[in-house]
Amino acid sequence: MNLKEIWRDKVVERFEDLQERARQQWMTLAPRERLIVSVMASLLVVLLSVLVVKEVFTFFSRHDRAVQASLENIGSIQSLSAEISAQRTQLIQFDRLRSMRGAEFQLNSFLENQARQFALSVEQINPTKVRTPNPSAEEDWVEVKLAKDVRLDGVLKWLRAIEEPLGIRIIDLQIKPQFADPTKLEVSAVVAATKEAP
Repeated sequence: MNLKEIWRDKVVERFEDLQERARQQWMTLAPRERLIVSVMASLLVVLLSVLVVKEVFTFFSRHDRAVQASLENIGSIQSLSAEISAQRTQLIQFDRLRSMRGAEFQLNSFLENQARQFALSVEQINPTKVRTPNPSAEEDWVEVKLAKDVRLDGVLKWLRAIEEPLGIRIIDLQIKPQFADPTKLEVSAVVAATKEAP
């Protein structure tokens, strides 16, 4: 006996027998009983459909939450990676800064030497209070006032020379042209420099 015959004998014939019995039972029912059975069957189908839809919705909801959680974890990992990369960059810059400055670096002397290279002179340099809401304990702030009668070209070269290489930032800059000769300027700046590690 092959598989097809087994299927017909064990399943199909029994199903047809049950179907015939159900049809005969249905025919013996009164119209009112048929109506009740039809309503009950319809309700059963509706309930089964609701349960199936609910399970499908629950499955996809769980899947969406899992995807969202995965995306959030990926975002956290990316943020952490970016933070580590930024800290690594800062560490490299700090090491480079220490090697360039040397052990005897003095901010005031550096500013004055750079000014002389561009034919400028410093009138005064004084420590000043930090003017930011969240002051950094890792910086020294000074206020620099150049001598009068300086010209714009030399001032710009001096600013470029002091700001980039050694971790020095220009926090505030005031440039006022003189009334008698607008090509001559009065310049003052607030400069912040990273402190040397002990």
